[in-house]
Amino acid sequence: MSKTIPLATESLKLNLKELQEIETEILRSVVAICHAHNLTYYLVYGSALGTIRHAGPIPWDYDVDIAIPYPELERFLEIMRAQLPQKYYVNYNDNDPNYPELFPRIGLHSYSTKTLHLDVFLLIGAPNDQKKHKKFKNRAKTCWFLYKFKNFNPVHFGEFKSLKQKLFAPAIKTLLWPFPKPWVKRKFKSLCEAYPFDQANFVVNAQFGYSMKEFIPKEYYAEGAVHSYAGMEVRIPKEHHKYLRHIYGDYMQFPSEKNRQTPDYYIITKQDTSNL
Repeated sequence: MSKTIPLATESLKLNLKELQEIETEILRSVVAICHAHNLTYYLVYGSALGTIRHAGPIPWDYDVDIAIPYPELERFLEIMRAQLPQKYYVNYNDNDPNYPELFPRIGLHSYSTKTLHLDVFLLIGAPNDQKKHKKFKNRAKTCWFLYKFKNFNPVHFGEFKSLKQKLFAPAIKTLLWPFPKPWVKRKFKSLCEAYPFDQANFVVNAQFGYSMKEFIPKEYYAEGAVHSYAGMEVRIPKEHHKYLRHIYGDYMQFPSEKNRQTPDYYIITKQDTSNL
């Protein structure tokens, strides 16, 4: 049974199963909208691995990851904001000045997307010349660092409780003052458009969470492959075996027991999302 969501007068305290149930329902809505409007998407990373290995969420994973081609971003945002059930919302830096990421998240209205979210990563074209890959990655990581810490705030990073945190926030903002957020966003947009997606042989997730492993042949994604995830049909990269081996190596091997430990519960903090 799905978690009953109270009115947003208090934070949510969810165990992992309850968190996954809510995120799976968010995914169910997103997938249905993508299919109805012919939007390209793929379940990626742990969500693609969960599809193949568990036919659903990895039992110890707390979020959901999809990726879309960067050229479809504006259309994706427009359609999602118009079609998502009212209990969900799109969190992005075009309507939330405090949002610290350069990719969208979809979350539960009246609550922060810090922990409870569906990540919407952006696939961008990359250079064919592998000698240029490291420089390209460094440019993207610089944009990420500047934008994230220009927006260092308790809403999206968690409450600042320690003296170190309270001192770090104004200090980092002062140090990054010469880099205005609009300038960083323009630099990031320029990077995303430097190698047209349709012409590129390599594509990357612009956040580079897996460093150089993010450079992936576009043919691995192609038109995608349909598989079952928590009772629904979803799309994952067409060459999902190559994709998962590239990211994880022997992806059917479970991690150690220690690396499968999860918190007893997750606190989902309130956030005013009435204008989002």
